[in-house]
Amino acid sequence: MAEEIPSAAPTDPNPRIIAGFWRRFLAAAIDGLVLGVPAFLLGIVFFAQFARLGPWGRAIGFVVALLYYGLLNSKVANGQTIGKGVLKIRVVGSDQNPISLGRSFLRFVVLGAPIFLNGAAFPPSIFYSWVGAVIGAVIFGVGGSIVYLLVFNRRNRRSLHDLVAGTVVIKTRAAPDASPVMRVWPGHYVAVTILILTFLFVPVFLMRFAERSPYKGVFAVQSALLGQKEVWYAAVFSGKGMSLGTSGKTVTTTTAVTVWTDRQVPNYETFANKIAGIIFDTYPGALVTDRVAVNIIYGYDLGIASGRIGQHYEYSPAEWQQRMHPR
Repeated sequence: MAEEIPSAAPTDPNPRIIAGFWRRFLAAAIDGLVLGVPAFLLGIVFFAQFARLGPWGRAIGFVVALLYYGLLNSKVANGQTIGKGVLKIRVVGSDQNPISLGRSFLRFVVLGAPIFLNGAAFPPSIFYSWVGAVIGAVIFGVGGSIVYLLVFNRRNRRSLHDLVAGTVVIKTRAAPDASPVMRVWPGHYVAVTILILTFLFVPVFLMRFAERSPYKGVFAVQSALLGQKEVWYAAVFSGKGMSLGTSGKTVTTTTAVTVWTDRQVPNYETFANKIAGIIFDTYPGALVTDRVAVNIIYGYDLGIASGRIGQHYEYSPAEWQQRMHPR
């Protein structure tokens, strides 16, 4: 009888070994609560101090999350955060042993960078430069790749941060003699490369798009608002909206501005009038819109928790003029 030659090709993983999508999702949700709830409670007590952090709040939140995930996902805590411990899964290397601190910190940097950069306060000019291209590639390219691999890499659920750190997430009750397949289908690498390169070059087209009117005026408003000492973040929207009522479809044009402040506003009415004045001075197109909305938010954003106190004002351009210049 001819001797059987073992195959060199990797076999499919035992489904009882790999931590599935929903286990990892629920573990991440628990960890989010573990970090977010204490931060939120501290924010109630130290609201003013947190608000003063302004755009640096997310950087501090990132460091806190880095320490939490970096330490607990390593050999220090046997590869288990609190959420992973509840769901009975853990992070290991190809040898099924917990990884070093360095690899664990690297793993979270790849995972956390898109999360904490998304929504961070950057000057608007950055997004129309190569710096913005890199930021966009991290947020949407790397972030999109992480989601893509978690969903579609069903063989071992290794996502981009796992590939970079050489890790896999397994169930703690896996058979000791079983081992997960670390290999990833080459097509996934192609998809990830396309995602990252696509979002790396998107800002090149946005640069041309932003130079066209009326968008150029909108960005001028944002820059002017960020120039105010109490404003640490500003978002501007100008466009059309549609509503359905008893009289049929109604289309209205709106210019909406949201500003975050790092200090308590003494008089919201006065400050709203000031913001409206900046809008009309830097963006004349707002004078011909149906409504102009001003949202004022006093608060903080740590990425792991946020808090806010705010006021909303919305009037027609003529009503704003009357408010700003009463007779």
